[in-house]
Amino acid sequence: MLLLTLSLGIGLLAAARAKRQNPNLSTGQVLTTGALAAAGTYAVGKVVVNTVNHLRLHYSSARVFISYHHAPHEALKGTLAAIAESGALGVPLEDRSVTKRIRTKDDARIRADLTRRIRHDTDIVVVLVGPTTASRRYVNHEAQVAVAEGKPIVVVKTDKAARAPQVVYGQNVHWSHVSNPDSIVAAVKAAKRELL
Repeated sequence: MLLLTLSLGIGLLAAARAKRQNPNLSTGQVLTTGALAAAGTYAVGKVVVNTVNHLRLHYSSARVFISYHHAPHEALKGTLAAIAESGALGVPLEDRSVTKRIRTKDDARIRADLTRRIRHDTDIVVVLVGPTTASRRYVNHEAQVAVAEGKPIVVVKTDKAARAPQVVYGQNVHWSHVSNPDSIVAAVKAAKRELL
């Protein structure tokens, strides 16, 4: 929005300058001059913004939200987050998951907080999938938000027969299994490439 506003401002300035320099220009010629200046500024600005975002994502760590059923996967989540933040996965990651219980029993507030975290503070969503994951309402909500926001999703299965949240099937999901660390590394790297 800022880039668009800046481009329009530059276009107006260019149109005013063109009219000042040549008072005989028609209104159409003045507007064309302004529109060309605005379009050029916007195009150059988009290239700069896209380049900066590409460099940020390529050379910086990705922000990861780990979605999991707390009781059975707390230790695994902690281990995965520590390994990821150490750089051992070969991709620098920052854990942006819920680290403390959200202090409310209000379902709408919990969902709003989870949505905000995924929408605004997450690049990749990792879903730890065990035997009971598909029935967990907040894991399902987190997966739904990730799909709706177009976030890359990595599924790490702890049990081959376990079902992931229904919403991830048919999506561009990177599958892995906890017994195969190389599959986790490959899945996370593939998800990060989606960001570039």
